[in-house]
Formats: sequence, C-alpha cells, structure tokens
Amino acid sequence: MRICLDCFKDSSLKQFIILNGEKGHCDFCGEEGTTIDAIDLSEGFEGFINSFKIDSTRGKSLINIAQEDWSIFSNKDVGTKILDYFLKDSNTIPSSNSLVSYSNDVVTQIDKWNILKDDLKARHRFLVDMNVLNEMNKESFSIHLQTINMDSPDISFYRARINTKGRMSSYNRNEMGAPSKGLASAGRANSEGIPFLYLSGNVKTTLYEVRSLFLDLVSVGLFVPKRSLSIVNFSIQESPFDNRYYDSSQGIIGELVAKKISNDLSKPMRRFDSLVDYVPTQFICEFIKYNSDADGICFKSSLCKEGVNYVIFEPDLMECKEVTLYKINSVDISHIRS
Repeated sequence: MRICLDCFKDSSLKQFIILNGEKGHCDFCGEEGTTIDAIDLSEGFEGFINSFKIDSTRGKSLINIAQEDWSIFSNKDVGTKILDYFLKDSNTIPSSNSLVSYSNDVVTQIDKWNILKDDLKARHRFLVDMNVLNEMNKESFSIHLQTINMDSPDISFYRARINTKGRMSSYNRNEMGAPSKGLASAGRANSEGIPFLYLSGNVKTTLYEVRSLFLDLVSVGLFVPKRSLSIVNFSIQESPFDNRYYDSSQGIIGELVAKKISNDLSKPMRRFDSLVDYVPTQFICEFIKYNSDADGICFKSSLCKEGVNYVIFEPDLMECKEVTLYKINSVDISHIRS
C-alpha cells in the first residue's frame, strides 16, 4: 500500500515523505503524488496507537483525537482509512472510530508535572528529584526552540505600564523596561529579585495583561531584540512524530506536558494568589535558562484570545524603540453563570 504526502497535515510526517518518497499513486486518497510504502510509517503509528486505551464511558473516537487534538491528517475521511490500515493488527483498539482515552502509562508520565509542582511547593524548594523532570521528557523544551531574528517582520514585542499619579504624558523609553534587581517582585516566570522582561505579541494583549481599566492612560513601549533570540515557544504544539522524540508515544507525552506547563504559565496573577503557587513555573524557567540555549519563552495569553506573551531572561537583550500613549475607552465584562 502506497501513501502520499497530501494525506497528511502533520509537518514531520510530510517532511519524512518528501525526503524518502517517489512519484506514484496513493492507495488511500486515490491521487497521484509523492508516495512511500505505508509500512515505512508503521513504527510511528504503532507508538501513536499504543498511547491510547479503550474507554467506552468517557472516551473520544481515535480519529477525532487524531484530527482535532493533533491535526495529523489532511481530512477525516482519509485519516479514517489510514488509521484502520495501521489498526488491522491491533489487539486492543479495533477501529479508528473506537472510543479511547490516553493509556495509563501516558497519564502517569503527564501527571509527573503535578508531582513536581507539589514537591516544589511543599517539600523541596531548591533541590528536587531531577529524574522526575527527565521522565516527563525534557526534550520537548529543545523541540520547541524557535529562532527569532532581529528583523523578523511577523513578530512584535510590546510592554505596557499604566500611568500613575495623574501623569498625562507617556513614560520615557528608559522607563519601560524590567524593574531593577532590587525592585523585581516575584512573577509567574521569575523569582523575587531576579528581573525578567515580560512582553506581549501585540498592543491589545499587553493592555489586557496589565489589567488596564476604563479611562486609564497606558504607556505602551515597542521593543526590538538587539540580536537574534532563541525562544522556547510553548504557544504552538509540535508534532508527536518529530524524530527528535524517541518515538511518537514519547512525543505525545512531551507535547502534553508542554501544554500543561504553558497553561500554568498563562494563568493570570491574582491579588489573592500565594507566591508559592508560582514556584513551579519559576523553576521551569530557571531550568530552561540554565540547561538550554534559550533566551526566553513564549506562551499563550489567557486574558486575550489569540494573544501570546514572551518572557526574556536577560532584559538587556531588548531595546525600547518608541512609546505610545493609549486611553482605555471601553472594557468588556462577561457574565459568569452562578
């Protein structure tokens, strides 16, 4: 059976076919294109399939997980044919429409992030069992590493400060950076006394992130990097079939753990939160800073849909080029059902 490039949306599978394929007829979608023998993908799909177990009570169909959660196939129909082909010898999952959930092994590995969080908050603040982090698959940090060039046209960095004490003009450029070491308070990414630079990918997001209110005057600085940056980008989900993972089951674990870390980083700081709640994400940022070539991280904003935030470990890597003054003329308030 031949399978073609156009059957897939997953970037790693597409790249594998490009490098190893040849022109031919696809037995799954019926089109002509770059094809390989489907058996060449069997190891990757074996790991993917073995990441699940039958769950007829709370499960979701395997094809829907593959499409909606992992974006593996170009469309659901061809994905159903491909999964059923690789499931024909499975002793546990009969078809692509079987209701499944993640296997016990996958759940156990993912839950190690919660174990590490509890350990950091309640048992060991500075010395922890690094095996827990290794078992969670720290390779996902390097796989999410992204280079941002100085002149990247599609990436912007903004930081906002609410004007205080009746100030009617914008802050100066040299007032828009991170606080000094002596004044740096603890945040979700940085420990107290260690200044990181918090930025957003657009103006709207940074206005939400500083909790600006109706009629506030807010100074927004546009920042540019002084050199190319390496960023661990948690805002995107990478392919579980990436060949830097040991296998696709480890890829699933790595990506799901990265998603949990990203969600914790995205949680807004609330005035009644305990600073202890920030220790796990502070630890992860320190781990990334000292165990990789990363200059910072990127994660989704929970306050602005489609927005992303950046944390730059060394604030001097960024320069504020200009500052614009904004006035908040409206605030959206949503009703939460009691």
